[in-house]
Amino acid sequence: MLYECMEALTAVVLLVGRYGVQELVGALTGKAELGRLASELFGALAESENRISDRLAQVEQRLSGIEDRLDEVLGQRYQAALNAGMRSLLDAAAEVDPQRRAEEFAIARGRFQEATAAARSLLETAVAERYLMLCAIALGRPMAAKVAWDRINGQVTTAAIDLGNAFRNAISASEMRLEERGEAPPQPNLRRPPDKDRKHNRYQERLDAEAARIRADIADAAPLVERLLTEAGVLGQAIGQPPPAQIRLRITDADATKTPPQRAVSWRGSEWPSPGQSRPITFPSFTWVVAPTAASTRFGALIATWKRFEILADDEARPGTLSYLQEPPYRPTTHIRNARVDITVEADPALPRPLSIWQPGASGARVGRRSDERPRRHKLASGDRRYELSEVVAVPVDEHGNATGADAVCVDNVVLVRYSESSASGS
Repeated sequence: MLYECMEALTAVVLLVGRYGVQELVGALTGKAELGRLASELFGALAESENRISDRLAQVEQRLSGIEDRLDEVLGQRYQAALNAGMRSLLDAAAEVDPQRRAEEFAIARGRFQEATAAARSLLETAVAERYLMLCAIALGRPMAAKVAWDRINGQVTTAAIDLGNAFRNAISASEMRLEERGEAPPQPNLRRPPDKDRKHNRYQERLDAEAARIRADIADAAPLVERLLTEAGVLGQAIGQPPPAQIRLRITDADATKTPPQRAVSWRGSEWPSPGQSRPITFPSFTWVVAPTAASTRFGALIATWKRFEILADDEARPGTLSYLQEPPYRPTTHIRNARVDITVEADPALPRPLSIWQPGASGARVGRRSDERPRRHKLASGDRRYELSEVVAVPVDEHGNATGADAVCVDNVVLVRYSESSASGS
């Protein structure tokens, strides 16, 4: 079963799409002719805030067992600070006098700072920081707006990566949950094979059911993370950042039909057959796919910049596929060639997690390497900001061996794609 999680647009994203980012900035900074837009923005934010808060609470509860670990007093402080800040935003939007308007924004900013201090999770912090960024823009403080924007990106990117790791580790988490309930795995019965052992089978069924619940909870939480990522990208334009990349979330569970192993390019735990063969073997996977709008590809705090993309002149085209380019908007790959690719991967801001970096095309598609061999993994240590990657990898070409310009680099469960207009258009 495949879930395509489309963007859930926030009020900010919708209004920027309707009026433009400069008009939104003008409304926030008090331009008289844009007063209606300011009222519409803050009214939409206030109307949606309760829904976002309720949704956030549901997500936290389902992912973390909120009833067991969260301080309710701290939760009340967080929500009270958000509510007070929202009220000040509404008062500011209705205020005509510039000085009193600025005072209301300053009061709102102080309330949202209290909310960040009381936040209990990455996502709660990100929600409060988005309001701090709006207040900073309204007060004409671009540096403060940039600090808030960095905080949003750092918190949401870490949450997105954590969701992928939790999805991948659902079985081990299920084992811990069952053990906490006193359901330890049964001792192996040496007289019977595992598939004939009833106790083993019952335990395996409970384990699989618990893992399925964990993955379902993560899939339910992911659209909120995607929404915050999308909004952060849109708000970044207000402080001079380029237009945001397109983000797609792909979640694949274990229900897909499996086929016998075949010679294929390995990537992200899946075997991808050669053109014309049957569908791939699939395993549960949780992947963010990011298509760029410029030379750099950005996913929250993660940035990939291609410094060199050079097809090797002495390498001929051969049949092959690259799984991350098999669906729209990319033209399906049927042939591959080797290329020298230099990429800089940055974390801005630095993230509190070690990150695994690799190129999918560095797997079995390479000449002289086994098709089931995993690509070399590189590490960006926790707190580090940059990693320089230089490898010979397989890249998609047409049947004549001409490069389409497509390539990708993976950072944990995030696939950052570089592609040319020809690869996207299918021409």
